[in-house]
Amino acid sequence: MDEEGIETRRRRRWPRRLGVGALFVLLLLGLAFIIVWPMRFDIARNYIDDELARRGVRASYEVTRIGLGSQIFDHLVIGDPAHPDLTADHVEVQVVLGFTGPTIGLITASGVRMNGRLENGRLRLGEVDKLLGPPTGEPFRLPDQRLDIHDAALNLATPAGQIVVAFAGRGNLAGGFRGGIALLSHELRFGGCVKQRQHR
Repeated sequence: MDEEGIETRRRRRWPRRLGVGALFVLLLLGLAFIIVWPMRFDIARNYIDDELARRGVRASYEVTRIGLGSQIFDHLVIGDPAHPDLTADHVEVQVVLGFTGPTIGLITASGVRMNGRLENGRLRLGEVDKLLGPPTGEPFRLPDQRLDIHDAALNLATPAGQIVVAFAGRGNLAGGFRGGIALLSHELRFGGCVKQRQHR
């Protein structure tokens, strides 16, 4: 066989080898998926627990569903279980896969209760603050995060008195969030003035 025939046979082998290689890679990925998929709950718990421990956050939760596009958690408690900083009946986190890796899309939550306080003009949310990252010294800005919140309330201790802030809404916190908010307080003190709730 001349050199031209040998070269032609080599060229024909390359697509076949590439096809076999791609099929082998797909089989490996499929096998890994079959092995890992039943373990996804344990993998998610281990990852979340490690991240919470790294940040020094006490938390408990139930993993209800781990899917390719979203994760659902129920009965979330953050902080001291006797006096938690945050509780939520239901939280769904949408995961968006992009070229730079997975990112968090829409977060849907219901039955959210938070406890916080105002200190020196700054909002403190207990162990929830550890999840928000260290202070940067820059002016406060709401995060670029899409939320869909139902039945949420913040019990806020202020120098003037206790305030309950109830809210619900949907949209991006950095811009376009639409919802409603209500404030309730039995008594507020501003200097020598006292504002009390009128009972009917």
